[in-house]
Amino acid sequence: WDPLMNFNILRRKDERKSFLSCEIEYQHEGEKIPFSLKGIHLENADQEHRQRQAKYLSLRLNRRTDSYKIMAGDFNAEPWKNDQKGNGDDSLERLLQHPEMGYWKDIKDNPEKYATYPSESPDKLIDTILVSKQMEIINYFVHPKKVSDHLAVVADIKIHIPT
Repeated sequence: WDPLMNFNILRRKDERKSFLSCEIEYQHEGEKIPFSLKGIHLENADQEHRQRQAKYLSLRLNRRTDSYKIMAGDFNAEPWKNDQKGNGDDSLERLLQHPEMGYWKDIKDNPEKYATYPSESPDKLIDTILVSKQMEIINYFVHPKKVSDHLAVVADIKIHIPT
């Protein structure tokens, strides 16, 4: 958990916004490969705070471009929902367009198929998984079983290790 992510997070007893990061030294044929997993839960009630959090995360993704990264979570913003004037919340879109990251491309063409919120009759794509460019999502789906107010996203990820 990175305490810097607390800069504008609304602290409530019922829900805490967070950024969890786990750094792993992945071993492949005796070589250490930097690998990180990031769990995200961005602000839901304040768009300005959420956008600042997404900007901060985007800057963090620029660190260690040789690192294998997976970022998953509740981004509390729908991508590609700007109006004709460009108004909207680009929090998740900023991360989906990050040059170091990739995502399951079908979500852009079929966002309703990958909607996760609310878990009863979901109509918002606000939860997703992103991977660094050295990785590839080869299968991706929204799990139909209700476990919270969101449905879970599941992905099979292939790691491309240079030979």
